[in-house]
Amino acid sequence: MNAGKHLHLVVLDYKPSLFDESIFIPLQSGNTFRAIDNLTGQRDEYAVELLNGGMVSHNAVVTLQDGTTLRAVEILPVRLPYEFTPMDEKIIHAGIAAAKIEGAVYRSFRQGLSEEDAKRTMVVGDEFFEFIEFGEFIEDFKFIDFGKLAQVEKRPLRLKHIQREFINLFPTAEIPSEQKVSDTLASAGFWKPKRRPKS
Repeated sequence: MNAGKHLHLVVLDYKPSLFDESIFIPLQSGNTFRAIDNLTGQRDEYAVELLNGGMVSHNAVVTLQDGTTLRAVEILPVRLPYEFTPMDEKIIHAGIAAAKIEGAVYRSFRQGLSEEDAKRTMVVGDEFFEFIEFGEFIEDFKFIDFGKLAQVEKRPLRLKHIQREFINLFPTAEIPSEQKVSDTLASAGFWKPKRRPKS
């Protein structure tokens, strides 16, 4: 992940018969799963890597590569940092502005649009209608490319500097704490926070 975390996406490779093509069924993302051991009847948690190469029978019994059989297998989901709160989004925009990397991380919706789609015309306006090409219409709509945000070189910043930029951009919003700023920017792949020494 951009935030430096490692997660596993579990995918079930299903074949109705040996001669059919595979149907891939994505399950939850997570690093652990819960299951009941078929021999002991004991419920336990396991590392999700153990599922790699396992087989699932028609009665939902999972046989691991070492021969262990499990039932009631349940992936323990991990929240993926894809959806940010409105506060998180403001913090990320403030961090980008403070680092002065807007040109490197904002991407237009026009980018990647085929020429055929870009040339389609649409009608805009409430009272006075005009025809405009779709590509031209969406040119100024920008979004954050989080892959670039994680990779672009950023100058060292202080949290207070980002807070000041936040106030400049969003003067009526509640001011986030330094910890909140740090946590949000770390989850977006903006930086890796320094670990505090254990007391």
